[in-house]
Amino acid sequence: MFLGQVSPEVAIEWQSRASVLVNPRSVVEEYTRYSFPSKNIEYLLSGKPVVGYYLEGMPQIYQNFLCCVDPSLPPDEALAVKLGEVLSSDSAALFEKNKQFFAYARKPLGAEGIARSIIELTI
Repeated sequence: MFLGQVSPEVAIEWQSRASVLVNPRSVVEEYTRYSFPSKNIEYLLSGKPVVGYYLEGMPQIYQNFLCCVDPSLPPDEALAVKLGEVLSSDSAALFEKNKQFFAYARKPLGAEGIARSIIELTI
């Protein structure tokens, strides 16, 4: 179901109902070399597994937190394969990824430091 643009409250409600959150931005376009979608941080903070492509503009540590899609597969197939893996995987392993992200986000850098490092990547 496509809802179009929704309020933050509606978006949060849908995120809370989801089993898995997906950011389908693939590595096909040149701009993704410099891209760090803030949506990924929002999704990771939800505590749900996050399926997405690891983009070159992301700090490498995010490979530990995301359920990364195989960029060598066609985009539709790659997302379907990874979603199948995540939905059939051990939830304890996925919970551990979330736990690692929360520990990373709570380091002295905190959310402000993470945001600053993202901005610095684009400068």
